[in-house]
Formats: sequence, structure tokens, C-alpha cells
Amino acid sequence: MSTAAANPWPQQTSQLELDDTDPVIADIERVPEARRGNFSTVGDNRWDLTPLVQKHTVSGTLSIVFDTFPPHYVATAKRLIWASINKPTPVEDLERSSAARSQLAPATVCIFARFLRQWMTWLAERDIHEFSAVTDATYDEYAEHLKRHRGSRENVGNMLFAVTRAWLYAPYLPEADRLARPPWENSQMGRASVLGPANWSSENKTTPFIRRRWPALSSGRCASSPTSATTSSPRRH
Repeated sequence: MSTAAANPWPQQTSQLELDDTDPVIADIERVPEARRGNFSTVGDNRWDLTPLVQKHTVSGTLSIVFDTFPPHYVATAKRLIWASINKPTPVEDLERSSAARSQLAPATVCIFARFLRQWMTWLAERDIHEFSAVTDATYDEYAEHLKRHRGSRENVGNMLFAVTRAWLYAPYLPEADRLARPPWENSQMGRASVLGPANWSSENKTTPFIRRRWPALSSGRCASSPTSATTSSPRRH
């Protein structure tokens, strides 16, 4: 089994030092005044991201529930998701152009959390309980797993980019939480180097999750499913 090379990080950042009493939303100015109430804190099992939603036409709640994550990965998941809410993604560390946003919208954070949970669950099932233990062979196996079981090429690509995003946040994280560079990020082709040509297909095609997020929010269901990392309930604004 090959071991992924250590990452030289061109952008220097300070590692996160989170306390259970710290607010999940660090910058209150991002929250509309009408929604500035009791915010979730890091120690909570459920993080409510609804205060960050800017569209008044959207009903329902956006939340992330951490008891859906493997126990060994809960602290890592909280650090990563907190960073995705409050820190810019170091997209300049990519060696190719990307349309990824540096500051994520709350719905995108929920999608990232869902895909992150799937990645962590898959790792835990293989007795891999720290990101620092992930190798190139692990990445290759996960990519093949997604292509076999996770539907359309676009959907698989979105799931792989969630792993890329977890790698990009490494400068904010302790050593055990740092992923090595995914092999698909060693090529200008990016995920296409793993997915193959754009006409790649699977018999088990599903509507890409990324396309369903706003219709789901409008109906107050925020990507809800029995195994989802995100949950919602109707609420009026």
C-alpha cells in the first residue's frame, strides 16, 4: 500500500483551537438582525445554520447532527465544518483553476457535511480512524466505491470534491486531522483524471444531490433522509 506524500502548504494559517462554548457562527455580522438569537455552540450535538440563510423566501431549518458521524470522527468533523462556516477555503492551494467558492453558503455547508459523513463512515468501516492514516490506495479504493455505488458522474464528482475540500482545510487542523493531497488533485484534469471522460455513466443514475438542494429547502426538507447528516423541520419566518 502506498503512502501519500506529505503536503507542503504554501498558505500559512493558525490551527483552530475550539472550545465547547464557542459559537458555531463566529461573525454575527453575517446573520440578519432578525435572526440574531441563541446560536449553537461547538459542544452542541446539533448545529443550527438557519440564522445564516439570507433568503426570506426559504422556509425550514438547516442543521447538522453529529451523532450521525462515526464517534472517532466527531471532533474532526466539527473542526472541518466549523472551518467551512467561518474560514476561507484555501482554494489557491489547488494546482488548477476551480470555480469553488472561498466562503460557503449555509446550504453548501450542509451538503459538505453530508458528503463528509459518508467519507468518514466509509473510512471507519475499514478501521481507518484518522485522516492522517489515509493513503493513495485508500483514495483509489474510495473513488472506485463511489463510481460503483453512488450514481451519476456529476454526483460522484461532487463527493470527491468534498474530500478535496477536507484536504484544503488541513492548514487549520491538527496533524491527525490532515489529509494528504488526493491523487486526483495532482493533475490539471482534477477529478476527471479519476472519473474518466464526461460520457462516463452508471446503471444506477440518480439526480445529483447538489441540484436538489434549493427545492428541498423551499419545501422545508433540507436534504433530509434517514441517514443524512443534515436534518430539518418546518418553521415560519
